[in-house]
Amino acid sequence: VLGAGLNYTWALFIPALTNIGWGILTMKLVADPADVGIITPEVKIRMEKLKAKQAETGSTVVDEGPAPITYAAALKIPMVAQYAFAFGFFKLTNYVLFFWLPYFLGKHFDPVTANLIASLYSVGMMPGG
Repeated sequence: VLGAGLNYTWALFIPALTNIGWGILTMKLVADPADVGIITPEVKIRMEKLKAKQAETGSTVVDEGPAPITYAAALKIPMVAQYAFAFGFFKLTNYVLFFWLPYFLGKHFDPVTANLIASLYSVGMMPGG
């Protein structure tokens, strides 16, 4: 942005707009495929159980979807704790690079190139985490 002759505020404005757009996209994601009419094998089983329960009771039964899982139950799933531990170290490495990359690049590149590389890394972190 700075190398293109634009005002420095664009270096803040462009990532802000990208984050807002990514946030809107994330908010529009659907939690349950049945909400948009996608019928998976799991949804078919749930619908059959709902119909059986309605026939059994004779009244209207509301489909509440799958029950949420607790943290304790999630940690009992094989490899979840190991993956969470590894992911924590991945995030640690990612944020060390995020905060120290401009410093190290400033030692080896001119300021415009260093800022461009650091900005591209930051933009790449938006969708990738």
